[in-house]
Amino acid sequence: MKKLLFPILAAAVLASCGDDGNDPDKSNYISRADIEGVRLIYTVPNDEGSSEQLMTVDAEGNTEPFHFITSQGDRVPVDTMGNWISNSRRLSDDYMILSGSFDLGQGEIDNLLVNTRTGELCPTETDFTWFGNEAPTFEDGSGNLYLLADERGDDGIFRIDLSDPSKPAVDKYVTGSNDALHYWVNRDGLCYYRIDGVYYIKFPYGGIREASSFVNEKYDPSVTVFCGRNQNFYIAARSTDGNRLVIYELDYSQNGAADGTAGRLSSTYSVFAVAELDNISMPSMSTRVFCPIPQTGKHIFSDGRDLIVFDEDESTLTNVPASDIPYLLMAYSTSNNAWASLGTLWINVEGNRLSRLTAAGGYTTQPVDFGGAGYTIDFEEVACLPDREGLMAPALRHSDGQNVIIRISDAGTVTELEQTATSGEISSLIRLD
Repeated sequence: MKKLLFPILAAAVLASCGDDGNDPDKSNYISRADIEGVRLIYTVPNDEGSSEQLMTVDAEGNTEPFHFITSQGDRVPVDTMGNWISNSRRLSDDYMILSGSFDLGQGEIDNLLVNTRTGELCPTETDFTWFGNEAPTFEDGSGNLYLLADERGDDGIFRIDLSDPSKPAVDKYVTGSNDALHYWVNRDGLCYYRIDGVYYIKFPYGGIREASSFVNEKYDPSVTVFCGRNQNFYIAARSTDGNRLVIYELDYSQNGAADGTAGRLSSTYSVFAVAELDNISMPSMSTRVFCPIPQTGKHIFSDGRDLIVFDEDESTLTNVPASDIPYLLMAYSTSNNAWASLGTLWINVEGNRLSRLTAAGGYTTQPVDFGGAGYTIDFEEVACLPDREGLMAPALRHSDGQNVIIRISDAGTVTELEQTATSGEISSLIRLD
């Protein structure tokens, strides 16, 4: 394995938000985004087809191009005054990122952090759109954001420090993660990630350990890590003979005041086995664990025959017979194959069929009939929020060949946003509400 370096780099403060530091010779430039009333943002080709156009949808379903407000109070569309957008993505309930070229009176800016509550714009050198919407964003208990990003060709897990919203700061939390999408940051800032197939756990105030070092030596070091509803990390390991599964819980706590005034901060943790299950047939623990309905605290994965369900409230592991589920769970290894909304785990089956997995009635799948409803959806552009119901996705409307955005409720009902109909391809959906 190659030598790994995990420095915590000093935070780089983003260029000041607002008008500070602007060129006095600039008479008019963009100063904030007009985000009021926007519920959905998406991208379509512009009329010339040479670049993308960012569109917005309000609560009534009305659509229009994304607009900025200038320093002189003018409301202008994105593609004026030399500004243009190449990529966009949602970071949290309060922030999104735009990449492209922007004039804020400070010279050309490539990336903008946008406050979706106020429209405030903050320039940053870090490209948080580099890995697209596949790279998840996590928020700690202080409101700081963590996600995979690129900064001048150097990728890693970055933290956006929002302790002072008027002066966001970016630092690199973990350097180099070539298994890019395998990471999680909990409310304490505890981070697990994977490099060269090996899971590591990083503590907020120093210390990095391989996840397998927390488990009994009788168990295979190829472990899986997942985060519970209680925000503790769990480590799933199988015995070396493959017949037993054990779940360990990592209980973490912080010593000292959050601002450091009580002396040097440190971390303490304890690890203990909370559940075991015998007579399994699991070839490898190199899999992901999913929580189909986060509010229940029940996590599921497959042993190749049945579902195995871990109930974190009851600290139990049980086998659940489900004839078609094991194949489905083993099939979705990428984020384009599974999504969790408020009450449902959604699974893309064989690349072109969507099923809803619910806990009611013993974990059953219920297919969503897009063909019967008259649509073909783009699975690479599905948008959902874990604390909101349903999915949204671009779709080809069979009746006239137009592209539209459709909404799929947790009950499987399909409706369309008629005003979004266009002949161009719809992409980069961002749900703000």
